[in-house]
Amino acid sequence: MPSKPISILFVCLGNICRSPMAEAVFAHTVKKHNLQDKITKIDSAGTASYHVGSNPDSRSSATCKSHGVPVNHKARKVSKADFDEFDYILCMDESNLSDLKKLAPQHSKAVVELFGKYDPEGELIIEDPYYGGDEGFEHNFDQSLFYAMKAKPDADILPVVCIDPRMIDISILKDQGENAPPKTWFFKMDRVKAFRAKFYYESVMDLKQQLVKRGSDLMILYGAPEDVFPRLEKYLVAKKYHLEGLHTNKEYAYEELLIEKALSKSMKGNVKYYHDTMMVNPEDLDFVGERTYKVYTHFRKRIEKMDSPVRAPLDIPKQLPTFPKAAWDFEHAQDGYKHLEELYKDLHVKSDNRSAYPWKGGEQSALDRLNSYVFKTQAVDEYKHTRNGMIGTEYSTKFSAFLAHGCLSPRLIWHQMNKFNEQRKRKRSIKAFSDDDGVYWVKFELLWRDFFRLLVSGFGSKVFMLHGFRNMDKSLEEDDTKPKSGYQDKVWKSNDDYFKKWCAGETGTPFVDACMRELLYTGFLNNRGRQNVASYLSKDLEIDWRIGAEYFESILLDHDVYSNYGNWQYVAGVGCDPREGFRHFNIIKQGKDYDPEGDYIKLWCPELQHLPVHFIHCPWLMSKEDQAKYKCEIGRDYPKPMALFDSWKRHYPSAATNGQITNFFKSNKDNKKKIKIEGQS
Repeated sequence: MPSKPISILFVCLGNICRSPMAEAVFAHTVKKHNLQDKITKIDSAGTASYHVGSNPDSRSSATCKSHGVPVNHKARKVSKADFDEFDYILCMDESNLSDLKKLAPQHSKAVVELFGKYDPEGELIIEDPYYGGDEGFEHNFDQSLFYAMKAKPDADILPVVCIDPRMIDISILKDQGENAPPKTWFFKMDRVKAFRAKFYYESVMDLKQQLVKRGSDLMILYGAPEDVFPRLEKYLVAKKYHLEGLHTNKEYAYEELLIEKALSKSMKGNVKYYHDTMMVNPEDLDFVGERTYKVYTHFRKRIEKMDSPVRAPLDIPKQLPTFPKAAWDFEHAQDGYKHLEELYKDLHVKSDNRSAYPWKGGEQSALDRLNSYVFKTQAVDEYKHTRNGMIGTEYSTKFSAFLAHGCLSPRLIWHQMNKFNEQRKRKRSIKAFSDDDGVYWVKFELLWRDFFRLLVSGFGSKVFMLHGFRNMDKSLEEDDTKPKSGYQDKVWKSNDDYFKKWCAGETGTPFVDACMRELLYTGFLNNRGRQNVASYLSKDLEIDWRIGAEYFESILLDHDVYSNYGNWQYVAGVGCDPREGFRHFNIIKQGKDYDPEGDYIKLWCPELQHLPVHFIHCPWLMSKEDQAKYKCEIGRDYPKPMALFDSWKRHYPSAATNGQITNFFKSNKDNKKKIKIEGQS
């Protein structure tokens, strides 16, 4: 738009939905950017008189209010005088445009055009949401806000990634003292190992490339956000820029909330947080906070009753506002880009051709995977039946790392699932959760992410304490080690030797070892494997579940604090699920159920490759003759089991026993102290 003072009239059909929202958003934008001297008047009207004198539609008002945008308007009809009073008349669709052109007097001063002209994507039409659901109004709001930012004078956007040394390992920076590298809470492991650091680097670099393609760029800074951003604001002000605000995603865990609090304070409240890591926006729910469900099934059923629980994602723009070039000097002074490059060069990550997660980090890779899994191979159709698979890339979605690093929106996944169903012309109910197939189960699993986020947000640091979500009693001290009343009387153990063997995949229990080696060599492990190794450590060995959770935090390339700690508590029996105390995986049964031929075990434990099926899950049952026959001596080629349990015996293959069940113990008398034989429910 020109730099002289201008006036704008927004027009739709009835002046109760789209145009008053556009008016409110534009007025709010002008005020926030102190542009009142450049845009002197903003109003809205309708081409029809259906609603003259009425307030805006309640859904339109509610949407604006949820974003902090005030609405104060009474519907009116466009008059001929408007064409000389306003410089621009911006309408919502082609029908509005046609009506306005018929009404416009000859030689009037107003430029009449579509508001959507200011969309770089070329989405010219703002659809009427009147007969639809709330998501239509939310989409209208997003369109109005984005077009307003493009239409207003001197609008710049500065995309920034801030690498927090308390969260990500930049250990090559020798002068960072105690912050290099950051450690986990209790057991002081490196917080981010090489697999996740590599994926993070690739994701940031891809984001930078995508922004450059769209006419912008990415500033990469290093330091605590609450320190870095006030310095950036001070620098920009000195360069004659006005900082409208800092926009970032909302987080919900204890440390992240402390950082948000410090950031908001240092920025004097000029920070806007968005719930974009969640699939269902908490603002659309009426049971958050104290009323958050503590059991997943109750939460899921409540969401399933909603007609449209997930907001529609915005399209990726083809063009973005200008990147303020003056900002480069600040980035160069901070050396954030240099730090990230050095981090990547310092990584020594070997690829493994057995990996079930071979993808690079980044949005482009994420979108390719989404398109391939859903539309190209249509593997999603079989997800319900394959999701507990162990080998290969197609048994599950493999969206987890992309979601954890912000490369992929859970809302986009949801709507692509719906699109897939529409293309397949499936019979669907009007309810969002009606698909008794792979699509339903992908949505089912995505909801776990939201459930854990809402749950974690209400527990503070107690999430990371020994009794986890069981510490719901606010009177308990954070370091309390006494089980809550009614909770099983359990004493957690510590065994460094067992833990190290568990991490290395050297427990002597093939199914556990195969899982832990996949994790060790690739940074990824299938969900079924995660549940089993967690149960083995916390339920069988009775070792403090937190050491396992912190190891996962350290090594997983798809680590998500909410899902990781939530799932560990779920398996360990300290979560909110009333059945958790009874959830105990029998490793032999699980191995036989999910790796019946032992293919997965042989893939990751090649020393067992010659064993027949009846010995593959319990090689300790082999006689000396069998060990020689199958080229695997227990204690030399493959570890002796560090623990055995009575409950495993009923799942031993009959061909493996035949009176040999005691042979291992008879021939290993010197090792009895290291072998623990217990009952197990």
